[in-house]
Amino acid sequence: MASRQSRFRLFSTGIGSAFLVLLSLTVGCSLVKGHGCALQDKAVTNMRVLTTAVITYRDSYHAYPPTLAALGPPPPGQPLSAQAAGYITRELSSGNHAGYLFRYSLKGPSRKGHESERYLMVADPIGEGLGKHHYFTQEDAVIRSEENHPATAKSPPSNEDGCICW
Repeated sequence: MASRQSRFRLFSTGIGSAFLVLLSLTVGCSLVKGHGCALQDKAVTNMRVLTTAVITYRDSYHAYPPTLAALGPPPPGQPLSAQAAGYITRELSSGNHAGYLFRYSLKGPSRKGHESERYLMVADPIGEGLGKHHYFTQEDAVIRSEENHPATAKSPPSNEDGCICW
């Protein structure tokens, strides 16, 4: 009888250990995926914030901003201006934020010849394994995405209102 109990104890301990190993692997993978998802969610949110800031800047200054830095705050003690409109945080205006590199550029001159009527903005993950989605938007304000390679105007619209990691 003692032998049977020890075999059962050994068997149940082995099953319990295997379960704990599998559980820890699953949770560990989910945490890594979850971190990447959180970065992707933040990138989409930041693209929306930047798009809103670009549109607000255009409404205020009758032109698109020349750079992301122009959307950021002025130096302490300085007034808001077209060079530092104060629509976004200093961190976001640097272009390097929350695991993504945000790049903004003006495209082509206007019919007047001195102001651009078009822009594009992209967000690409910094480093491997952090986020795998790349984002793109332009004056139509549609955020487009691609997985594992840069997004363009031809990419499908992003359907990421929240990242599903499971």
